[in-house]
Amino acid sequence: MTLPVPQLDNRTFQSIVDEAKRKIPELLPEWTNHNVSDPGVALIELFAWMTEMTLFRLNQVPDAFYTHMLNLIGFEPFAATAARADLTFWLVAPTAEPVKVEKGTAVATTGVLGVARVFATVEDLIITQPTLMAALTSLGVDQYDDVWSDLKVINNTREVVCFPRRPKLQPDDCFYLGFAASLAHNAIELTVKGPIQGIGIDPKRPPLVWEASVDDVWVECHVIEGSDTTAGLNCEGRLVLLVPARHDPLTLGTISAFWLRARLVPAKPGQPEYQASPQITSITAATIGGTVTAEHSEPVGREEVGTSTNKPGQVFRVQHAPILPRNDDEKVLLVVDGEAEPWPTVTDFIDSDRHDKHVVWDSSTGDIRFGPRIRQRDGTYAQHGAIPPEGARIVVSGYRHGGGAAGNVGKSTITSYRGAVPNVSRVENVFPATGGVDAETVDEAKIRGPQTLRAGERAVTAADFERLVKQADPSIARVRCLPPRKPDDHGDAAGGNGQAGGPPDNGPTPSARVDADRLAPKEVPGLVRLLVVPSVKTTPGESQTIDDFQLTPDLVARVTKVLDERRILGTSIELRPPYFQGISVAALITPVKGRSPGRVQIQVLDTLYRALSPVGDDENEGWPWETDLNSAMIYQLLEGVDGVDRVDDVVLFEYDLRNGERVGFGRDVVKLEAHSLFLSAKHRVVVQ
Repeated sequence: MTLPVPQLDNRTFQSIVDEAKRKIPELLPEWTNHNVSDPGVALIELFAWMTEMTLFRLNQVPDAFYTHMLNLIGFEPFAATAARADLTFWLVAPTAEPVKVEKGTAVATTGVLGVARVFATVEDLIITQPTLMAALTSLGVDQYDDVWSDLKVINNTREVVCFPRRPKLQPDDCFYLGFAASLAHNAIELTVKGPIQGIGIDPKRPPLVWEASVDDVWVECHVIEGSDTTAGLNCEGRLVLLVPARHDPLTLGTISAFWLRARLVPAKPGQPEYQASPQITSITAATIGGTVTAEHSEPVGREEVGTSTNKPGQVFRVQHAPILPRNDDEKVLLVVDGEAEPWPTVTDFIDSDRHDKHVVWDSSTGDIRFGPRIRQRDGTYAQHGAIPPEGARIVVSGYRHGGGAAGNVGKSTITSYRGAVPNVSRVENVFPATGGVDAETVDEAKIRGPQTLRAGERAVTAADFERLVKQADPSIARVRCLPPRKPDDHGDAAGGNGQAGGPPDNGPTPSARVDADRLAPKEVPGLVRLLVVPSVKTTPGESQTIDDFQLTPDLVARVTKVLDERRILGTSIELRPPYFQGISVAALITPVKGRSPGRVQIQVLDTLYRALSPVGDDENEGWPWETDLNSAMIYQLLEGVDGVDRVDDVVLFEYDLRNGERVGFGRDVVKLEAHSLFLSAKHRVVVQ
């Protein structure tokens, strides 16, 4: 479907003639003969015909001219957003000296992806060796037994029971390891020795997780796949943990330390539990790597872009564009007599006077603009922003260019060094890169432009809030603004912690409040509640989890900053993910004769996961809000899959996303609560 051509002036030949004739009695009352044969009327029709031709040409506005018109009113398309990935640098061997990976270290993808995508680290990474100083076992709530005296003994033969609660082990039983300093960003290898005592479990799927103390909560550490040879602390071996970006001290009992802990979790269906506690005789820790965030960008160092002529409205351009949002150390400098002075970057010059040393740095084009001189009504001129002195050299301290959806690469693809880091053997991204968004196209800008002008960049209506949230962070897929709560309304299904959704069990609800008074939701009349769904990369045939849709602190901070500047005074705003209703589909399929059943099964599963997703794909936005699901919809959906001859049976199940199991019996209709979305979970497709 093509975009409708905007009619800048919709007047026709006849309407122009009629309008001119209506003006005759007012402007020339003595002219009374308005017949078609009158020479004056003939002139009116001639000018109407010429005007109609001019309007026709005016309405044939090309995209480039349309863009220039938007630029004239200060409207600019969104620049590209860079994808980010956590890069893990693995050491050749543990070393006593700290290993530093400098900010800006470049690593690229391998050649299998075609054009290499370059990622640069956004901060320094310091890899240091840990000092293990304490060990505790938990006997109950706020009850601890200090077992460090046994574990620190070399060649110790006395076993330490990791989970000593009696008579039976319980979920949330913990074994704690305390360290003298923060292990944030580091990859820690734990070496364990001890007898085989933790009987009853599947060694490949032990029901325990490793967590790190962050503020007053515990955040799960990622266990590197294939690194755990201890079978759940059940035999001699090792495991490698990736510690989160924060690791804070915490006092347990009387010991203050930076803690890691092993915590028992409820067993999933088919997963056996511990019948007896694991026991260990010694445990040691060593750092074998570190993790740092990198973004899809190429850093550019100091660059001189021109020399000032002491005229208003000067424009200079950097060599590479588009450029990414600037960091604190990426500035425009004016160099005069060898002295460099930074000039702050602003969005526009509306509030700048002739003394303000401001510049505007356009992300899309890379243009650096200095303040214009504007003529006033009385003939005088007002200078908005200071003018650089003549001969001053315009220099940028550095910037980064790149970004776009091409940076959303899969895991273990960013592995190619661009340079060398001492004592580092290899690098990889353990998780996929996410967050890359292409620059806004002209067609997209044409749609957004009138909406932006109409709203005036203020958050007033529900549509304003939804639009501004999506503009604040392009990685947001969907957002919904809920109506204010009634005085007797203490909550609803959105973001609830029911069996089918809610926040992670190991931390607080990831929500943000833009509220000067810091009032609780039920104490804030007219609270604006925003349900935010971040983009999640979909792998064909695989399900997503509710943890994938939690709001990161960076996303919350960006959205909060934008809304805080545009909300009406006194408005309180709450951000949170929606409530996700787990849904599992069981389907019996007959394939087209000659088609591979395995291939048809993969296509059917991919169709289900894409259709019953909160974010959808390029062709659809995702499952609609508050739209129930019935088996007839699934029949119709699957019958359109290539290779499917007949859909024999479809049964729908509600699914507990937290505990990983179906709820109740199969049904033909599953209701969706208000302000909720369906989330696929472990569909079962049999192709006969």
